Amino acid sequence: MNNQGKYIYTEASVPRQSGNRAVLRSQIFTVSGLCKMRFFYHMYGNNMGNLSVSVQNRDRLTQVVQKWSMAGNQGDRWHFAAVDLRTTGIARFRVLLVGTVTGFPRSDIAVDDVSFTPGCKLDAGTEVRPKGYIRLRGGPVSNAGRIEIYHDGSWGTVCDDGFDQTDAEVVCRELGYIGAVFPKLNSFYGPGRGNVWLSELQCSGQELFIRACTHSGWNARTCDYTTHSEDAGVVCDTAGSVGMVRLSHGETFTRGRLEVHYGGKWGVVCAGSRDINIVTNVALVVCRQLGHRNGVVLAGRSVPSDGAVLSGLLCVGNERAITECGHHPYGSPSVTCSDRSVRNLFLKNMP
Repeated sequence: MNNQGKYIYTEASVPRQSGNRAVLRSQIFTVSGLCKMRFFYHMYGNNMGNLSVSVQNRDRLTQVVQKWSMAGNQGDRWHFAAVDLRTTGIARFRVLLVGTVTGFPRSDIAVDDVSFTPGCKLDAGTEVRPKGYIRLRGGPVSNAGRIEIYHDGSWGTVCDDGFDQTDAEVVCRELGYIGAVFPKLNSFYGPGRGNVWLSELQCSGQELFIRACTHSGWNARTCDYTTHSEDAGVVCDTAGSVGMVRLSHGETFTRGRLEVHYGGKWGVVCAGSRDINIVTNVALVVCRQLGHRNGVVLAGRSVPSDGAVLSGLLCVGNERAITECGHHPYGSPSVTCSDRSVRNLFLKNMP
C-alpha cells in the first residue's frame, strides 16, 4: 500500500438499497500450482455490508463457489487478504469479487492492489505478469527454485548478496506460501538469464512484496550479471498440508531421520521394503519435497520417537510428495540430502 494510485469501491449511499451488489469479474483462469488472489480491503462503518470472493466454473456458469467473505465493521484501516482459488472439479474459472451494501451512508467497501500468485494462469496459457511479479524456476518442486522477477517487460533474477532468511520469508509469502524454509545461494538452482534486476535486498520482514524492500536499485549491476553465478533461490514452507516432512536429529539441516507431520504431531516413517531400489526412491521423493536434487539413505542410529505416523512407504520415484506414495509396513530409513554432486543413491535400513 502507498499514497499513490487509485482504488475501487462500492457506493453505499442513496439511492443504493440494502442488498445492492457490485460485481467485478476477472478474465478466465486455469490453475498450475498454488493459485491465490491477493488484495487489500477497507470496510469501515457501523452498517457495513459484505465483501466476498468466489470462483465461477467457466464450463458450467451456474456453479459458483465462494472462497472467502468478510462482513461488518473492520475498522478504519486497510487489511490484506490472500484467497486460495483452487477448487476441486473446476479447471477453468472466473473470479468474482462481490461487494454487497446495506444502503446506509458511510459504509462504502473499498478494494486496492489486486494481484495473483504464479499458479494462476490466463486461459490462453499466459501468466499474469504485472510489474514486480515473481516466480520460482529451476527447482525440483513448485515451492523451491531460483527467484525471478518481472520488470520493464522481461524476466530477470535476484542477486544473493545479503540475501537471508528474512528476505526469503517475504519472497515466499508473496508467492502465497506461509513462509520460507531457508534461502539458497550461489545459483543453487542454476543460473538464470537476462538482467539481475535486484541486488542487496534488505527486507524488514513486514513487506508483502519484495519490490517494497530496500535494495540497491533496479538493474544496479552490483552483482555478477554476466554468468548469473550469484542468483538467489529459496525453499518455501508448505506447512499446514498433510505430509509435511522434515529431517530431525541430524548434524545439519540436510541430514537426519525422516519424519512426517500428520494429525498435529511429528512421527517417523516406516519404509515398505528392504529393497534398495524402493528405499532409494523414498530418498528421491523426500529430498525433492524438501527442495534438494538428490538424496542418500544412511544406516542411522536409534532415536526415541512417538511412533510411526506413515507406515510402509513404497515410492516409484517420480512422486511430488511422499503422500503420493503407496503404503506397506516395514522398517525406518534415515535420509541425507545432497546439493548437486550425488548422482548415485545408496541406502541402508535403520538398525
